[in-house]
Amino acid sequence: MEQEAAERMWARSVNRHQVCYTEMLSDGDSAAFREVVALNPYPGIIVEKLECINHAHKRMGTALRELNSQGKLGGKGAGKLTAKKCKSLQNYYRGAILNNQKSIDGMKAAIWAGLLHSMSSDENPMHTRCSLSWCWYRKAEEDGDIPDSHTQHTQNFLTREVGQKLIPVYHRMLSDSLLQRMQHGGTQNANECLNSVIWARCQKTVFVGKSRIEAAAGMAIATFNEGACAMLGAMERLWLQSTVITVDAMRDTDLLRISKAEAITSSAVKRRRKSLSTAKKLKRHQQGLGEGLTYGAGMA
Repeated sequence: MEQEAAERMWARSVNRHQVCYTEMLSDGDSAAFREVVALNPYPGIIVEKLECINHAHKRMGTALRELNSQGKLGGKGAGKLTAKKCKSLQNYYRGAILNNQKSIDGMKAAIWAGLLHSMSSDENPMHTRCSLSWCWYRKAEEDGDIPDSHTQHTQNFLTREVGQKLIPVYHRMLSDSLLQRMQHGGTQNANECLNSVIWARCQKTVFVGKSRIEAAAGMAIATFNEGACAMLGAMERLWLQSTVITVDAMRDTDLLRISKAEAITSSAVKRRRKSLSTAKKLKRHQQGLGEGLTYGAGMA
């Protein structure tokens, strides 16, 4: 959210809507939040900052990839911090937060479990915090079997030396204040989705006038909140009579959008989308390693 937009929304919320916005969901060091705090729109009421889980998820990935770029931690070989392992640890982090929203201690235990699981070996197994839902070692113990050797499960293995280098990153990303701001379990996906709905009606790559932008934003907000049938009310205010065919078309559009949304959010589609995204990112990373630096200052 832009600073000016945040200032306008909080400044007019009481006079226009008789409500107080006591929380703001935003990225890490948000200038918009600082603007609202400085504005002090509700004397005696503190506006709290909530952290976007997706943003924290990206921050964890960025921190791990920075370590990956260091020669001693990244590269090839057993136990190295590869791009695939960075992605796996990053996903452990996000999953631990979403699955333990009610407990900060639960979040911490689950996040540490992901790292310790990767650092475990036959000589020093560290699976006491792992969940039965994904840990092969705990599953074997629960079934009364002797766990396999760790050498048979090296997909996410990290050497102890590499794991120790990650601990400062984990301490930074496991601060109580940060985890507390993510207990709501929310993201800014709705904001991003609304933006795409607006630009679908008014492309940002083409210059248009203010009136068209306002019309596109108004139509997008109406359909985003109430569906295509919201346009029927707009037509009525413009003295345009809607026929049965128009009403049926609007309803069919809403039903189609709902059915597509349900299909996209199904577990099977989510898993496939996630696997394709991971494969695409790994391929891009490997291509970058093979090509090396292709553009930079002073390069012809």
